[in-house]
Amino acid sequence: NHAITFVSDRELKNVPAEDLSRRSSIRGIAIVARAAVWIIVVLIILESIPNLNIAGIFTSLGLGGIAIGLATQTFVSDLLSSLTIRLDKPFDIGDLIKSGEFTGTVEKIGLKSTTIRSLTGEALTIGNSALLANPLQNFSRMEERLQVFSILLSTDSDPSLLEDLPGQIAQALNAIEKVRFERARLQGFNPTALDFEIAYTITSPAYADLVKTSHQVNLAVLELLQELGLRPGAVSLTISNDVKPF
Repeated sequence: NHAITFVSDRELKNVPAEDLSRRSSIRGIAIVARAAVWIIVVLIILESIPNLNIAGIFTSLGLGGIAIGLATQTFVSDLLSSLTIRLDKPFDIGDLIKSGEFTGTVEKIGLKSTTIRSLTGEALTIGNSALLANPLQNFSRMEERLQVFSILLSTDSDPSLLEDLPGQIAQALNAIEKVRFERARLQGFNPTALDFEIAYTITSPAYADLVKTSHQVNLAVLELLQELGLRPGAVSLTISNDVKPF
């Protein structure tokens, strides 16, 4: 126990006070190590008692052990998942993550559960095993954001204008701060419109930059289409005469 305390204190001295995630990980690993040591000590003491058959006791308690194991299965699973989070570090405190239908900022990583603050403001406490059961997205570790969207153009658009349109879009988008043009192409044909695809990268992971730059990109594309005289394509609606009224 003294050795574990000595090692953990030495590691904590090398970690900055503001790095709460690493400090919490070191303390969690120390707790698990102490528990393992004391379990071994207790078993050795029991084994050293004369006329005490530990194997027979465990055999007689087999059914009770199974019941206890089933009852504590979720707790043990959450505890092991907590150890996985602390060692693998898929996220840290302050990261914006998404797991399944839950999205929010990590506020606390506990031994059994993790607390995240959702985008709408409420605190969500999720079991660690449930949190890792789904693919986990860490938005805070993004470096860039790729955005792809399509616009519908009229089928009578001049092909020469469409041929020059990717270069003009590239020039307009590259002039916007934190935007890098990727591609623009005539992707396909709809019955009443031409499907034109535009892709660009936002060179910042911040959500505020996503909102700001996407607005600027949309305005730039709209102004360019109006300057070239390209009209949007129509969306056709088919109404069947066989539909009965309400």
